[in-house]
Amino acid sequence: MPKEYGKWNSVYKKFAHWSEIGVWERMFKFVAQVPDMQSVMIDSTVVRAQACAAGALKKMEDKRSKH
Repeated sequence: MPKEYGKWNSVYKKFAHWSEIGVWERMFKFVAQVPDMQSVMIDSTVVRAQACAAGALKKMEDKRSKH
């Protein structure tokens, strides 16, 4: 996480708190209903990345590094 966002644990705690009090749900419902805002709503139907895109080792590479 970039340093300008603060400590990762603080960011996680804020995210979790907002989840608990329904901030994300209300925001997503609002964004989904406003046509001009639909393009800023990101979900798993928009973003799809394979494990290798995140830097995961291929199975063969993983096996070789263990031996």
